[in-house]
Amino acid sequence: MTKAMGRRMPVAVAEGKKRPHEPVQAAKFASEAGVIIRDNTNMEALRAQPVAEGETRVSSVQVVSQVLPKNSSNSFLKSVGIKPVGTSQASSSSNEIELREQLAAEAKAAVQDELEDLKKRSEEAEEKLARTERELEEMKKLTEINTKAMEENNALLKRILSLNNASST
Repeated sequence: MTKAMGRRMPVAVAEGKKRPHEPVQAAKFASEAGVIIRDNTNMEALRAQPVAEGETRVSSVQVVSQVLPKNSSNSFLKSVGIKPVGTSQASSSSNEIELREQLAAEAKAAVQDELEDLKKRSEEAEEKLARTERELEEMKKLTEINTKAMEENNALLKRILSLNNASST
């Protein structure tokens, strides 16, 4: 709701009061914020979150400014003078950052362990391949030796048979 000439209507809530005194401002407040707040049970969960040592409890204004940008693209917070908290700012608590770093370190360690295991398997496979290649070369040499011996035996048998045939005739 804007007044004439395109100006934004300020919503003023008197100190100690829960809602604006003027009916038009109350309607603006109820239409843009109230519906979203009532529909969003997540706000109560955000407000009830335990506070870590050294941190302050999240104020109602911060909770509203976290939830409103997620649910709508209205300009209520800006017109009231509250800067919406970005999701990256809201989720970057020191505890969360610490948990992310710990998770990253654990993932890195797991990947490193897996990499070392794969290297070990690779080395074992290369050793096995080299051993198999040596055995294959030995078998080729033995086959060559056996082939030569068989050819010599065949030649010797042919001589014996030819001598035996020559003496029987």
